[in-house]
Amino acid sequence: MEIRRAAKPDIEEIIDVCVQSIKISCHADHKDSPEVIAGWLENKTPKQVQQWICDLEYFLVVAEGNSKIWELHISLRRVICR
Repeated sequence: MEIRRAAKPDIEEIIDVCVQSIKISCHADHKDSPEVIAGWLENKTPKQVQQWICDLEYFLVVAEGNSKIWELHISLRRVICR
């Protein structure tokens, strides 16, 4: 497994990981409600993911193994403590 910065060619796989994570891991929260799931997935678009990758305010890394992205992490690069 390799941990690396996300890149533009990863966009579709990143979206797939987000969708699967929301649908499977968050089941207790959304209880298969199509409306809730749609709301959570609303900003998981190629345009939005590209913005996260390219915007220096965000830090997006992926875990890749066997030529597949398995996990991702996104965070803001804001200083919250000095």
